[in-house]
Amino acid sequence: WHSKESFIYYFKIQKRIYNEIYHGFHLLSIDALLKYSGHNFVMKAYFKMSKIRYLFQFMREHKWRFLTLLYIPIYLYVFHMAECITDSNFHYLNTSLDDKIPFIEIFVLPYLAWFGYLTYGIAYTIFKKDGRYYYPLGLNLAIGMTLFIIVSYVWPNAIAIRPTVMPRDNIFTRLVAFLYMADTPTNVLPSIHVYDSIGMHWGMCQTEFFRTHK
Repeated sequence: WHSKESFIYYFKIQKRIYNEIYHGFHLLSIDALLKYSGHNFVMKAYFKMSKIRYLFQFMREHKWRFLTLLYIPIYLYVFHMAECITDSNFHYLNTSLDDKIPFIEIFVLPYLAWFGYLTYGIAYTIFKKDGRYYYPLGLNLAIGMTLFIIVSYVWPNAIAIRPTVMPRDNIFTRLVAFLYMADTPTNVLPSIHVYDSIGMHWGMCQTEFFRTHK
């Protein structure tokens, strides 16, 4: 420390940051903090630690909100068990229209983006302070996913339209082949991808930001 005064001033800033974290206000920006002290490295490190503390405090204060995420591993386990069923009499849903749809491997990209879309929507709403957007969205998605699982066990269904041999060899067909290994062509109705996409769009449109930025 260059002087006793700078030492005392640094801890005044520390106290101010702590008070903002404790009372749940927004943290000071790093630029504002650096105005108060010349010790840039120390202040940057402390600011990063403060954000981590704030995150854990937020999770403790809203623990029930985060506990609802336990539904996801439970759903994935039950879904995996449904995918492993091979001795059922599947109801095949192919139509003549399906045979006319060409195989275009680049559409694997929006398929993969779907997972990011759901992750973003859940993260965006779960970290809102009041939770008024997260709970309706989470309930909507959970109801649809639960119904999907029930139908999968009660009325097993499948499609048989996947190519046995990839028509081309490129990065997109390799991604498709990888997905085919991870996701069987069974239990396609109701479509969880369609339902969750509509449900997520509805949930995000309820937030203040997306209501005003359509």
